Amino acid sequence: MAEFDINKVCAEFLNAQKVDFFDSGKALVKGTKEKVQLKIKTIYSNYLKRVYERYGKSKSFFIRDEPVYLYDFYVPLGVKCNKIEIHSANIKAILDVNNFSIISGTGGAGKSIMLKHLFVDALKKKKQVPVFIELRDLNSNNCTVEELIFGTVKSFGLEMSSSLFNDAMGKGHFVLFLDGLDEVNKSIKNILLQEINKLTITFPNISILLTTRPDIKLSELDVFTVFKICPLTLENSVSLIKLLPADDEIKAKFVKDLPNGLFEKHESFLSNPLLLSIMLLTYGFSSDIPNKPSLFYNQAFEALFQRHDSFKGAYKRTRATELDIQEFAVVFSTFCILSYEDRKLNFTRTQVIEYIQKAKRITNIEFEVESYLEDLLQAVSLLVEDGMTINFTHRSFQEYFASKFIVESDDELKKELLKKYQNNAQSDSVYSLTRELNMNFVDFEVVLPFLNSLFAEIGYKKKIGISVYLKYIRILFYRFEFKGGNLYGTINNTEKKEMIYFILNNICRGFIEKEMTNNDKSKWISEKKLETKESEKIIIFQTRLLKTSDTFTKELYDNGMFFSKTSIRGLIKVFNDISERKEKLTISLSDLLNK
Repeated sequence: MAEFDINKVCAEFLNAQKVDFFDSGKALVKGTKEKVQLKIKTIYSNYLKRVYERYGKSKSFFIRDEPVYLYDFYVPLGVKCNKIEIHSANIKAILDVNNFSIISGTGGAGKSIMLKHLFVDALKKKKQVPVFIELRDLNSNNCTVEELIFGTVKSFGLEMSSSLFNDAMGKGHFVLFLDGLDEVNKSIKNILLQEINKLTITFPNISILLTTRPDIKLSELDVFTVFKICPLTLENSVSLIKLLPADDEIKAKFVKDLPNGLFEKHESFLSNPLLLSIMLLTYGFSSDIPNKPSLFYNQAFEALFQRHDSFKGAYKRTRATELDIQEFAVVFSTFCILSYEDRKLNFTRTQVIEYIQKAKRITNIEFEVESYLEDLLQAVSLLVEDGMTINFTHRSFQEYFASKFIVESDDELKKELLKKYQNNAQSDSVYSLTRELNMNFVDFEVVLPFLNSLFAEIGYKKKIGISVYLKYIRILFYRFEFKGGNLYGTINNTEKKEMIYFILNNICRGFIEKEMTNNDKSKWISEKKLETKESEKIIIFQTRLLKTSDTFTKELYDNGMFFSKTSIRGLIKVFNDISERKEKLTISLSDLLNK
C-alpha cells in the first residue's frame, strides 16, 4: 500500500463535507472561523496519525517482538454474501452494498486483521473518519458502546465535546469498526446488540463494520448485511506463506507440495490463515499435517515447545523454566480452563500472574510463576503481549487446552464441566475438541442422556407426529418472525439450543445438509418472506399460541428447512448410531473379558 500524507487526508476530509461543520467547532475554541478551522484540522490530524500508528501495524503469530506494517504479513481475502462476492475486500465495495455490514468468520479466519485492513483502506479513501473499537473492552468497562466510542476517539487525541461528537456522528463523519462481538460476555451481549441497533437509528448516516464468529443472534441486527470471509484459495495460501518469516527451504518445499495434493487433502485447515501459518511451523518440524484439529493443536504445541528454528529468530530462545513438555502442558491446560471459566481472553500482567498461581496450586507442580509467564510469552509463544494487555496468541489455543483439561480429568469432573459448558457447546470449539479427544465419553455420557431426556420431553416414541414437532419447537424457540425477507427463530432455551445445534452441526452435518438439499421449501413461507422483504412489516408467531392445525405449524413441519422436522430426524439418527456403537463396544469388551 502506498504511503499517504495524513495532513492531506485531513484537509480533503474537511473539504468534502457538504454541511458547514465549523460552527460546531466554536465550542472548542474562540476566535475567527479561520482559527476554528485550524483547530479542527489540528485535532483531526493528530487523531489520524495516532490511529494509523496503532492500527496500520500489528503483531502476528510469528512476528511478536514489535508491531510491523500490516501488509508485511497480510494477504487481503475476499468476502461473500449470497450472490455478492468481493474478491479482495475493500471498504468502498462493502459499503456500496450496505453502510451497516458484518464480517463473519470462524476462529483464525482473519476477522480482526481484515478489519484493520479495511480501517487503513478507509484512511486512503478519505470519505469518513475511521474509529476502531475493540468490543471486548466492554467486558471490563461499565459503559455503553456509544460511550466507549466517544472515549476511544478522545483517547486518540480527537478532543471534542460530546455535543460536537454527536453533531459529527449525525452528519455521518465516522465509519465505526467494531471488532469482536463474539468476545463480549453473554451477560451483556443482548444489551450491546440493542445499542448497536440504536446507533443505526440515531445516526443513520454513519457506517458500521462489525466482526464476529457466526452467531444465530446476528438476526437481531436486521439492517446489517452479513459478509462471510472467503477461505484462502491455493493462490492466497502461497502468497501468505511467502510473507512468513520461515526458513526459505521449508517454505519452498511447502509451496511446492501445496498444488500436488497437500492443499486439497487438508483444505479445511490450509484455507484458514492462522492454521496455515501454524501448519508451516509443524511442517518444518515433522513434514506432516494431521487430519483432526485436536491432533493439529497438539502437534503445533510440540513444535512450539521444542522451539524448532524453522522460523528465524522467534524460536531460538531458551526456556526460563525447567518443566518438561508434559508438565508445561498440564499447567497451561489448568490456566486455560480457569480463564475459560471466567471467559477471559485478555489480561493485565497481574491477572495472568494470578491465573498461573492458581494453576500452580491446583497442579501441585513446582516452578517460578514469573519464569513460566516468560516462557508463555517468549519461548513457547502461546501468549502475546500487546501494549498494556496480554492475550492468547489465538483463542483457539485456550479452547484446545481447556478441552485437554476436561479430557484428562476424572469421569465425574468431566461430566460436571461438560454440563457446565453446555451453554457454549456450539458457540466455541471446546465441545467439538473434547469429543475428538474422547468421542465415546462425550457420546455415551453426554449426548445420549441429553437426547433421551429431550425425546421424553417432546413425547417422541416411534413417530415424529406434528404434535411431537410442536412440543419440540416450543422448547427450542420462543417465537418465529418474518422480517426483512427472512424467517428468524428467537431462542427460548439456550442450553438446549447449543446442544442440539452442536449435535446437528458436528455429529450429523452430512445427513442434515443432504436432507435440506433434497427438500423443497414451502411456497407459503416464501410468500411470507417476500411480503416483508421490501417493507418494515414484521409477521410474528408465538410458539406457545401455535396449534397443530395452524398453517404456519404445518408448513414449518414439512418444508425441509432447519426449523422443520428434519432436525428431529437428524437427532434420532444420531441417537440410533451412538446407541448401536455403544452396544457393539459393550459386547466386544465383554467378549474380551470372558477370554
